[in-house]
Amino acid sequence: MTERSLVIYFSAGAMSGVFSAGFSKVIADAGLKPYVHSVYGNSAGSLTGLYFLSGQEELGAKLYWEDLDGDKYIRWSRLPGYVLTALCNKLFRTSFKLQPVFDIDYIEPIIRGKRKPDFGALKASGIDLYMIAYNLGTSSHDYLKLEKEEDVVPYLRATGGGHPAYPHASAIHGNMYVDGGTIDDQRRIARIIERHPDKEIICVLNNPKWVGTRMRNFLNKVAMASVMFPFFGVKEAYRTTQSDFSNIDVVSMQQDYPFLHFIANDLVGYQMSTNPKHHKMLYQRGAQLGREFLLSGALRTVAVDTSNLQSVDI
Repeated sequence: MTERSLVIYFSAGAMSGVFSAGFSKVIADAGLKPYVHSVYGNSAGSLTGLYFLSGQEELGAKLYWEDLDGDKYIRWSRLPGYVLTALCNKLFRTSFKLQPVFDIDYIEPIIRGKRKPDFGALKASGIDLYMIAYNLGTSSHDYLKLEKEEDVVPYLRATGGGHPAYPHASAIHGNMYVDGGTIDDQRRIARIIERHPDKEIICVLNNPKWVGTRMRNFLNKVAMASVMFPFFGVKEAYRTTQSDFSNIDVVSMQQDYPFLHFIANDLVGYQMSTNPKHHKMLYQRGAQLGREFLLSGALRTVAVDTSNLQSVDI
């Protein structure tokens, strides 16, 4: 029996989630799926994990450049009115209807239809899939294990609802959840290590590290908190300001846990892009870094046959 020694984490990243789709395609093509024990996904990373385990990596990747391009999903023209209406509802207790900027309702029929994941293949893989979402009731993150086909869409809405650009929390089993990537779990990597101390862990980071001056970073956090406040209150607005991967000491973590690998998207500026060319570029970059990772021989618990590794074409 093949030892399942690998755990993979696909991070949040909005539209740059297609980067991890490219990486997952290379992992699948290299025949490494039988060695995978568990997959964790956060927000857009949950989509990657879902299609990776169902064996439909390309089907999931095409969602970005065929279905989420233009203003089909992200509708920036709604943003000014959306924020003003939300503030008005919060401060004056009005109940004006909000038109979401990130329209998760548009994606749902696509996931149920032409992009429907093969749940039978997912279960047959024998790999556990966890989707990370923020529980408003407990002010903590839950790792939702996908076990039933009817939970696919509700779990995706919980982990990747696009909050606060989508105004409604998702109800699951009596709990209310918002996007696990908007309010990030700063201990997510540590938690995965604690759950799997005997496994080799691959962390695929869709969202490149924010680069800029301290003032620019501060203003970015203030803007995020300001948008979050009208929907979910002061506590969650503050937690949004802590959602920064740079707060995690990657070097120290790798020194303490040598079986830990980070593959990071290095294409900055495309997280909110709705341009299909950018989506394809991110996908191919994820695949390229995936090939380089496998060719480097960095994996310690699995012998990779690199003779058949091919570039990923679109």
